Amino acid sequence: MKGHRFLKYLSASLVGITFYSTTASAIPMLQLTIAGGTYNNTTETTVAGSQSFDLYAILTPQGNPTQADIDALLAGTYRISAAVAPKTGPADSNLGSFTFGGTTVGVTADMVYGVAPIDTIGGQDADAGDLPDHGIFDTFFTEFDFQFNPSNTAGTIDVQTTQGVAPPAGTGSYYAKFSVDTSLLDALASIHFDLYNTKICANSRGQCLITGDVDTDDFAPFSHDAQSQNGGCTTVPCTPGTSGSPVPEPESLSLLGLGMVASVFALRRRDSKLKVC
Repeated sequence: MKGHRFLKYLSASLVGITFYSTTASAIPMLQLTIAGGTYNNTTETTVAGSQSFDLYAILTPQGNPTQADIDALLAGTYRISAAVAPKTGPADSNLGSFTFGGTTVGVTADMVYGVAPIDTIGGQDADAGDLPDHGIFDTFFTEFDFQFNPSNTAGTIDVQTTQGVAPPAGTGSYYAKFSVDTSLLDALASIHFDLYNTKICANSRGQCLITGDVDTDDFAPFSHDAQSQNGGCTTVPCTPGTSGSPVPEPESLSLLGLGMVASVFALRRRDSKLKVC
């Protein structure tokens, strides 16, 4: 009887892993990648290969969209948050600067502290409509608003499997390109990028805690984020930053499922030994 229950549990676990793997293989609507970057499978983040790089935001309409659906997506305003990693506290300041699309950002003078997205009311404390912290927030961050250009089409791509390249030629997706330079960032800091669009909370029911609060609507999975290397020299003499180590993202559910199955086998083996004794 116990063996039967064990087999049922094992079967359910394997089904869950298969389902997750199938779901995880789908191409997300929003992704970030870095040309010349390297995908870190442990942290599930694309890391820049140098301190000056091109960051790409990718939009892939889901399902079988009509032209009206695509037009509505392209008409939307999207945001990229640039957050200091590892987490910085409210007292941290003078961590150098970086440039994003030609805009220079003082770290942390030109940033806000808290959780993205930037709210106009209610402060920057985390609420149910914000990005989950995913090992990045609370920290100093800023945001850049943009729209996807209908002329910038690309073929579909999954940045986890096709790593460190610009979006390929083709159709099915749209991209926006941003030049980033972190050479003047503090040598111990890096910049983590998230991609999302937002909505205004219209009532106080459900997840809407404050009417008028800015919440995320759709956002790139955290396994499809991007991050810079550690920064360069901000004082003389100094040690140039080396390849950054992104803040770890949550563990993959597939790895968790495999671990559970391994644990069941270990417990089963232990019980068998106890019976022999």
